[in-house]
Amino acid sequence: MITLTESAIKAVGRFISSSDKPTGGLRIEVTDGAVPAYRTACAWKRKKTKPIP
Repeated sequence: MITLTESAIKAVGRFISSSDKPTGGLRIEVTDGAVPAYRTACAWKRKKTKPIP
């Protein structure tokens, strides 16, 4: 489980609302690093859109 601070929640909301492309959310990845630490990565998840007929 990942806990975001109030400030982080507001920042994510601002990024999503100001995006020019449909955004489905924020994907966060935490993996074991080569050193005694964790590696993290963040990416915006694109919202799936229905094709226009």
